[in-house]
Amino acid sequence: MVFKTRLWMPGTDYLNLIAERVRGRIRDGDLLVVSEKPLSTALGYIFDEAHANPGLLARGIAGFWTRIIWGRILGPFTGMRDESLERLRSYPTMEGARHKELALRLKGLMAALKPWSEGGLDASNLPYSYCAAPPPDPRKIAYGIRDFLRQKLGVDAAVAVIDSDKTYLLRNIGLSSRNSEVPGIVNLGFLSFLLGRKLRLRAYATPVAYVGGPIPLRDLLRVASAADRAMGSGAGDTVWDMAETFNTDLTGVSWEMLAGIPHRPIAIVRGVFKA
Repeated sequence: MVFKTRLWMPGTDYLNLIAERVRGRIRDGDLLVVSEKPLSTALGYIFDEAHANPGLLARGIAGFWTRIIWGRILGPFTGMRDESLERLRSYPTMEGARHKELALRLKGLMAALKPWSEGGLDASNLPYSYCAAPPPDPRKIAYGIRDFLRQKLGVDAAVAVIDSDKTYLLRNIGLSSRNSEVPGIVNLGFLSFLLGRKLRLRAYATPVAYVGGPIPLRDLLRVASAADRAMGSGAGDTVWDMAETFNTDLTGVSWEMLAGIPHRPIAIVRGVFKA
């Protein structure tokens, strides 16, 4: 059960917005899934990369590392699609270096070496040269949503915050390239991405926080992925997709353009917890 909302802007009252959208639909024992990106935007964890001054390391990662190492060696090695390889080989020089500089500052080298979505950084579905960073305490946010629904609607539901960035399941361990507060998920930076793709491990959307009844990691990963697919990707999975959607350049998308497309940042999953 997916819910459409207006575009979340910085300062959006997401607690009341969520409560009003799920009023009369959510029940005790349900699992409410919320996309992390809109939460980051509403809470103001967005950065204008136009103001970043890339250093030599960021320029090297954007140029040689991304264009050559990923575009011509690691990309084919891990079975990337031709379209993805072409995008990496033509990775934008200045915009890319600014993005990698932000990744280095916020998430460190191991995250910045990933070709995209470095440590959870995400510029898709944001205007101009803005990029969203994961909020520092997603579990606290999930608790806040759960408590608000209890007070506002009288409903006791579990809450998960998810990101479309992939977690690869290796037996009972989730290999992720970003931080998660879910037990069993470990962040190995770009190595998780590299190993997961090369070993052809099953990939799932990443639950970055969860509050509620006990649930096995594999089941939580499945729920996160099902909800992520149902929510869709808005204007596109990447900044390239978003630019193509609006027929503009990588930094030419505006708030007004984004406001004109459907946004589905909330989902309810029922029947997760057996009676």
